[in-house]
Amino acid sequence: MNIFSRHLALANQHPEASLFSVQLSQRGFLSTSPIHLSLLEAQKFAWRTRIVSSQDSKSFPGPFIVVEISRGIEDGLSISVSPLLKVHNDTDFSLELRFQRPQHEETDSATLVLKAGDVLDDSMAAFGATDLSGGLRKALTSLSVGNFVFSFRPDIATSMKNFKNETVEWSDELKGGKPVSLSGIFDKLSYRVRKAFSVESEKSSLSTAHCALKSEGGHISEIHFLIQSIRKDVPVMHLDNFGYASANKNLPVALQEQKEIFLLPTIKVFNLLYTEIHVNLTDGDPLATMDHGDLWSCSTIPGGSTVNLYANPATIYFTVTLTSFGSSCKPVNSKDWARKLQKQKSDVYHLDIELDFGGGKYFAILRLSRGHRGVLEAAIFTTYAVENGTDTPLFCFSANQKLLVRYEEEMASNIPPELGSYLPPKSIKSWFMK
Repeated sequence: MNIFSRHLALANQHPEASLFSVQLSQRGFLSTSPIHLSLLEAQKFAWRTRIVSSQDSKSFPGPFIVVEISRGIEDGLSISVSPLLKVHNDTDFSLELRFQRPQHEETDSATLVLKAGDVLDDSMAAFGATDLSGGLRKALTSLSVGNFVFSFRPDIATSMKNFKNETVEWSDELKGGKPVSLSGIFDKLSYRVRKAFSVESEKSSLSTAHCALKSEGGHISEIHFLIQSIRKDVPVMHLDNFGYASANKNLPVALQEQKEIFLLPTIKVFNLLYTEIHVNLTDGDPLATMDHGDLWSCSTIPGGSTVNLYANPATIYFTVTLTSFGSSCKPVNSKDWARKLQKQKSDVYHLDIELDFGGGKYFAILRLSRGHRGVLEAAIFTTYAVENGTDTPLFCFSANQKLLVRYEEEMASNIPPELGSYLPPKSIKSWFMK
């Protein structure tokens, strides 16, 4: 997609009467009708374009375009051109997006593939609709006016080679990006980023959606996603027949909603320990239900690394395993902690939960907070770490611990954490004792 802007110098006009024109162009022969604007005043507005073909002069319904003209420091001028709708795929999967008009058959839906990290906007959809007809064209052009419902599903066969014969169902239909409200620990933890969205009349909402996965053996599981919608009302500009903004300031102002939709993982896990861990997130107590989770809700994480997971945010049981010791903590139920947070009168921006290993012999901390775009962040760490900056191996143990056995160096790496920690030269390890 190309955006062309051109400065216009008109004869017999005052030199300060600067005008410029904007139009979108694609494939060389398709372009939107240009609009001519004054640079003399700061403003933000939207207008509906039409797409015209230079090959056969056919015209099609075009997208809304939002233009913002603002003045910066030292009389600098900024001109921003943006679409009315953006959909961001901030997950680890390629996603199929299915758009259709409300109360219409699925046969009139349009399906697009959005790769991980990519962005789709309604102007791209409007240009793509010129090659379609009937209900498919109307489904794509409906994105430009916000009159649409959409659903999505991940392409797990490409991302995970072990899932070639499974079927992934579509998510529930989301009307204009307004799915089901959040609950559980998500709803109880505050996050500061929410306050930033309130500026300039922007409105932000968070919700979730899920896709069911069915295997040949009949096993059904769910992949959960977080959805953030950011909305803002933008006044619609009136144009005359020549594409110039109307000078009549008394015309009634219509508002169009500009929207960004972010498809996200539900949980981001940070391993801040100096050792590898395995994290397993389940809907029920894994000790009681034998629920061992799914590939998208569990992961082995090296020290200092981060992963995205797609677990059910309403109820989460956290189980952390220290792989080098083969030791798992007692499962932590986020729902129990959500009930405790209900008693808090002030905002709680993070929650620290003690992870109990070995029946209370050693510990780590799970910190839950709300991060970028509202994603639940789970950081696993210890209060202290010990570092050996010398050239000599060291064995560290707590002051009240008696060293009863002399460990040989080749056996030292297998010392249980409750007895201490063996540090080779120039190394650092997490300290799991209180």
